[in-house]
Amino acid sequence: MKKTLALLLIIACLLGVWGCAPQQQTSEPSTTVPAETTPQVAVTDAPEGSFAPGTYTGSAQGMYSTIIVEVTLDESAITDVEVVSQNDTLQIAAAAVNEMPGKILAAQSVGVDTTTGATMTSFAILNATRSALEEAGALDAFSAKVEPAQKNEAAAESFDVVVVGGGGSGLSAAAYAAQNGASVLVLEKVAYTGGSTALSGGGMIIGGSRYNEAIGYDYTPEEFVQYYVNIANSRKDRPEDMWINESLIEKVGAISGKTFEEFIDAGLPMPEGWQEGPWAAVPEHHLLSLGKGHMVTESWAEGRGLVSFGNFTLPAPLGAGRFFSEWLTSFTKSNGAEVRVNSAVTELVIESGTVTGVKVEDEEKTYVVNAKKVILACGGMEQNAELVKEYAPEIAGAQVAACPGNTGDFLSLTKSLNPVLTGYGSAAQVGVDARYEANTPYGAVSLAGLSIWVNKEGNRFVNETGHYYDLARDLKQQTDAMAWGIADKNNPNIAVIEQAVAEGINYKADTLEELAELIKVPADKLISAVNLFNEEREAGKDDSAYGVTNERMMPVLEAPFYAQPVRPVLMFTLTGLQANDNCQLLNQSGEIIPNLYGTGEVVFANTFFENYIAGGSAIQNAIMTGRIAGEHAVQEII
Repeated sequence: MKKTLALLLIIACLLGVWGCAPQQQTSEPSTTVPAETTPQVAVTDAPEGSFAPGTYTGSAQGMYSTIIVEVTLDESAITDVEVVSQNDTLQIAAAAVNEMPGKILAAQSVGVDTTTGATMTSFAILNATRSALEEAGALDAFSAKVEPAQKNEAAAESFDVVVVGGGGSGLSAAAYAAQNGASVLVLEKVAYTGGSTALSGGGMIIGGSRYNEAIGYDYTPEEFVQYYVNIANSRKDRPEDMWINESLIEKVGAISGKTFEEFIDAGLPMPEGWQEGPWAAVPEHHLLSLGKGHMVTESWAEGRGLVSFGNFTLPAPLGAGRFFSEWLTSFTKSNGAEVRVNSAVTELVIESGTVTGVKVEDEEKTYVVNAKKVILACGGMEQNAELVKEYAPEIAGAQVAACPGNTGDFLSLTKSLNPVLTGYGSAAQVGVDARYEANTPYGAVSLAGLSIWVNKEGNRFVNETGHYYDLARDLKQQTDAMAWGIADKNNPNIAVIEQAVAEGINYKADTLEELAELIKVPADKLISAVNLFNEEREAGKDDSAYGVTNERMMPVLEAPFYAQPVRPVLMFTLTGLQANDNCQLLNQSGEIIPNLYGTGEVVFANTFFENYIAGGSAIQNAIMTGRIAGEHAVQEII
């Protein structure tokens, strides 16, 4: 039984939803953020005074970790700032690590702005630098507020295709548009590329590839569509106006295998031994494995093919979405597209109802980019609390683990074009919190590695082995939108659980009474729930309260006992814009909005209807809609 549960936990960790959420990482900065994008801040006059030359060390708490910075001074100036240790989310932290020291050094002050999309790590770097300067007796001298320089209007530029957003779908659109001969510019408003894809577990469903053929698991485009339709039809409260774009879904299914093969042939790593076992255990830096696995068999009744980018061991220090997005960024550039970060699109240029370009604001200037085609790949609305409350009220107020740039820009940019707003709801995961969602070791334990969940009243309330989409909604209904997952010393993931205790995340006690006191739940309710669960499991019965099958019931018998927080975590929203099967956006009259496309979350409502389909489907839809839009845009230009 332990082996089965451990396998399910591994799969849950890897096949989490889109997962724009932070992950535990190593201290090396991501190479996704090019060094040349580090902004330059005007240098202020050097402060008066004399300081003891030397290198001083300061530290401060970041999102995940203590960040350590070394600051070097001569008699009158800061001569170097270096982040020497950090363990924050690699994809996000890298932007701050690359930018903030340069900003401080150029301004000779800690009074500079933070890095876009990496606020917590930026503040930690600033606070660590302040600590070092304080040690040197130089903090007052280098704390002047640095006002941003006036932004000038620069000359207009022209490209065949402009892609708004540098996540997985935007990079895919740009790569294939450039590959087909167009001049292409990607504009990403935060300081790094990758978007939600970079923060995901990295799963991607494929079919029709040579890899599917090798393992004997595949699907036809027609079967793919039928699967999506079946999921939509399974909704008990199906709205009368429910609509999904079956033609677009079929295209996504039809090209996924071909696209994946092209990625492999272009250099995306495929580990040796990928055919071994249902889920091959591979070194952490290999990107993917392929097999039939339990999640695939359950999701695709006859067992269809699935590829998942990921580390198939636990604990998993890295989510492979980052590796994939870094590779995809390089692939996009190698095809000839230009990628700019810290470049926000503030407005579409529209002439007589036709989109002809975009207005851009970066850290130094504003400018117009004329374009023959514009592709919106700017993500969803997860980071805009008001929009989430309006369009996904069932998850409003939950923890958010999504790309910082996902603020619903597609709504404001297209408002004057009268697009068709479609779709409902959201896709949510389960984790400790926004930092430790289900694509991290701690979050994976929260999702599938604990025996029972009790709410703050000490009561069980759900089948803990259910689909994370439903679990997140059930959690949202509990007091303070949280529960406690309970485990004992025999839990198969005890090493990860103990590590979370050491980091102050989990609680540990020698008795259930003591544990109840630590987590402030009624001891009698907790003990009653545990005893009933244990008794039914030992009797060979299924859980009578919520239906956990006997083989998946982990008893809570031997001290020490553990409690881990469990919360709903919003990953992506499912309200978007209606498009045709070429990803061209439509207006209220059902007409194509000239020159405007949507990809990824912008058009997720065309393929997902409130329910998230399965692990690997979000990245598949992002990458394939990107390709469809990019290639069609070039065909239209030619």
